[in-house]
Amino acid sequence: MKIARNILRQPALQAVVAEELSPGNDADLSDQTITDHILEHAKTVYHPCGTCRMGTDDGAVVDPQLRVRGVPRLRICDASIMPRLISGNTNAPVIMIADRCADFILGG
Repeated sequence: MKIARNILRQPALQAVVAEELSPGNDADLSDQTITDHILEHAKTVYHPCGTCRMGTDDGAVVDPQLRVRGVPRLRICDASIMPRLISGNTNAPVIMIADRCADFILGG
């Protein structure tokens, strides 16, 4: 963020950048002010996945039946179990994952 703010203040951009609206026009904002701004406003347009990766190895959080390893009676059925991000939208795969999880829970 500091680098981006510095770039926007360069003479070559003066014709297209009138002022910084947020987090503020001061060139020397504190690290805490910048961090607070990021935490309040940053969003992702990507579909995070893989944070609770499914697999059979020791690094996997859930097993192939979506059970959380070491936590009885807990399953995860969202994009976080995907080992890696797919190239398309995650909506349909997550619906399929939830459907399979329901089957596992119901014993089907």
